[in-house]
Amino acid sequence: ALNSQPCTFNFAPGVVDLATDTTHGTVGVYTPGVYCMTGAASIGGGGTITLTGGGTYIFRMDGALTSSANSIVTASGASACNVWWTPTSATTLGANSTFIGTVIDPSGVTIGDTVAWNGRALAFGGTVSTTRDTVNTVPSCSAASVANPLAGANGANVATTPTLPNTGSAAVHHDNTLMVSVSAIALATVLAIYLNRRELQSLIGRA
Repeated sequence: ALNSQPCTFNFAPGVVDLATDTTHGTVGVYTPGVYCMTGAASIGGGGTITLTGGGTYIFRMDGALTSSANSIVTASGASACNVWWTPTSATTLGANSTFIGTVIDPSGVTIGDTVAWNGRALAFGGTVSTTRDTVNTVPSCSAASVANPLAGANGANVATTPTLPNTGSAAVHHDNTLMVSVSAIALATVLAIYLNRRELQSLIGRA
């Protein structure tokens, strides 16, 4: 659904530093829209980008997503639950950086030391690696809020898909911790009960 959204701004081919780019508008400032890159994207030099205004933000790149150490992605009127990053190669967030939004990555996500992230990391075909990081999952969003029209780079409104995925809510601190789902815990509990009953039956039989 994210990849089917029409681009509202296309960067020139090649690697794009979102913190210093001047072609999309005001340096370091982004309004709601679908930003498309044919190469990798970065937030370099410890720079800052600000997402300004309510609406949906999609950063789509044919390559890796990298943020430098001490870089900042911040919101001014934007909701982290409506910010999406869809790189095709690995995501790496630099140490002591601040980041918002949901990353969906087929190659894995590496979160540097003491990163503060308001959002989610979803990896398929790869892993999510953390080191002393604080990841706060974004507030729940209704389908209606995601379905609001995007403000295009040329001022036009572009309709988004109402069925874009929404996020859950929680607050967690990660320190190389393996998180298991409730269903996995339930399965382990049932298995433990079964094994204990078998052991009890065996003891009764020997008695």
